[in-house]
Amino acid sequence: MINRLLDKLSERGLLSEQAANRAAELWREGEAPDRAILAADGLSPEQVLPVIAEEFGVSCVDLDETALDRELLGSMPARLLMAHKLVPLSRDGRAVRVATASLFNTSGLDELRLATGLEPVPVLAAEDAIDRALRKHLGVGAATVQS
Repeated sequence: MINRLLDKLSERGLLSEQAANRAAELWREGEAPDRAILAADGLSPEQVLPVIAEEFGVSCVDLDETALDRELLGSMPARLLMAHKLVPLSRDGRAVRVATASLFNTSGLDELRLATGLEPVPVLAAEDAIDRALRKHLGVGAATVQS
């Protein structure tokens, strides 16, 4: 899996052979593929996330340019959203599109499924944009709220 991502990034001129080797080493040491790639060469999430999204057939979203559904956001457990850095975007029946910074850490999506009974559909977004959206819409102390 990581080799396909590294190959795609290298083909696009985003990753040197040395950085690809470092990312593979970090992955073998236990880092998630996306974290290993980001740590290996200082690539930005905006460069890496579209490649991951393409590889796994999911979409990317720029949360700084996306209007959030405040009602949907308010209906979700704030502590869980903050702890796992998840931003619900839209709902269609039992499915809820959820922005996440990593497809490789599914525990938050699993917890959201259990807490809400909805089926999370992951959408990639930059982690710093997720943090800004959560602070803006839930507030700094939202993680301490019991909901």
